[in-house]
Order: sequence, then C-alpha cells, then structure tokens
Amino acid sequence: MTTHNGSSGQSQEIKRLATIKRGETDELRVSWDEFTPEKGQPSRYVSLRVWYEKDGEWRPTTKGITVRKPELVAVRDALTRVIDGLARQGDTLPRQAPKSEPRAQQRPPARSMSDPDDDDLAEECGRLF
Repeated sequence: MTTHNGSSGQSQEIKRLATIKRGETDELRVSWDEFTPEKGQPSRYVSLRVWYEKDGEWRPTTKGITVRKPELVAVRDALTRVIDGLARQGDTLPRQAPKSEPRAQQRPPARSMSDPDDDDLAEECGRLF
C-alpha cells in the first residue's frame, strides 16, 4: 500500500485502477485513495497523479488532481461529452486503453482485489464503498 505523510495528515492508496506510461520515466496513476487528517475523519477520493521513478523508488509529483465522491458523476459526464464530441468529429478513440506494461511486469495493486478490467465500475465502487 502506498502511503504519503503530509503536513496535515496521511494519504494512502486503497486500490490502483490504472497505471498509464508517460514517457520514459513517468506514469499516470489512477487510484482510489483515502486521506486521514491529523484530527478528523478519513475521506475517500479518486486520485489522478503523475509519478516518477528516482533511485529505484516511485514518487508522486505535484501534477495531479483529486476527485471527491460527490464530483464523480459530473466528471464522468464531462468526459463522456468530450469522447462523444471527438467521435462526432471523426476522431476515433480505442475502446480500451492499451496496457502500459505487459501484465506480468505490472506492479501489484495496493490491496489484492479483483482486476478492474474484469468488472464494471459500478461493481467496483460497490466493493470499495
């Protein structure tokens, strides 16, 4: 499990949903994360963050966003509009993004859970929340 301590609390990866290669040294990680403030209740969110490898260790950059649970549907709808708009312009996207690494070389998820490729997002969310 990937854990990061910040000045106001601790963030940890609950489940990695995707790892997308970006160039030679970076990757974009999409994951369900949880932030626990020093004082207060933990909250879960989707993290989209660029990571880089240095000295054999993967580290997060400041390039990324968090999407809170109440925002997920609006973000999904916005991305769907973008994909639909591109399709109307004749710009075709692959049905599924290619894996960034062969399956055998992919890093394991933070927790052992079913592969998100085998389940739809609704079922995945049902297990996580």
